[in-house]
Amino acid sequence: MIQDMPANIYTNELFTEHAIVAHLRDGRVIAWSKYAAPATFAEDGECDEWLQRVPDLKYIEYVLDVEFDYGIPKGTKTQTVGGQTWKMEIYEAVGKSILGNVVGMTLLGRKTWAHGGTLGVKAFGTSVYVDVIAIGPP
Repeated sequence: MIQDMPANIYTNELFTEHAIVAHLRDGRVIAWSKYAAPATFAEDGECDEWLQRVPDLKYIEYVLDVEFDYGIPKGTKTQTVGGQTWKMEIYEAVGKSILGNVVGMTLLGRKTWAHGGTLGVKAFGTSVYVDVIAIGPP
């Protein structure tokens, strides 16, 4: 329902870059958008609030692909906190839902203790860079 959507869906651009990838014979287009934003993953390994707009589409008929990278700075997959090194992993985007030209999804990830002792899991935050490719009318 629209009233349950976060307020920033209307006020935030929800994309960093965008482009039309291809024009189809039936008039629809394949479009791409990239969004770079911080994300916080709870101890259960979920970030439930990822929203991303594909501005070149009037509305999204189907999401063709989702790709992501993560880390601070980009590409850094470990983080040292209090002398302990943690490995960060984001491994899946699930539960996609569409409202107009905005995709909402849950990102799944983990932060595991990578240096010494027994492995453990903790909540973590990192920068996430998500590419969405979708199809719909321009």
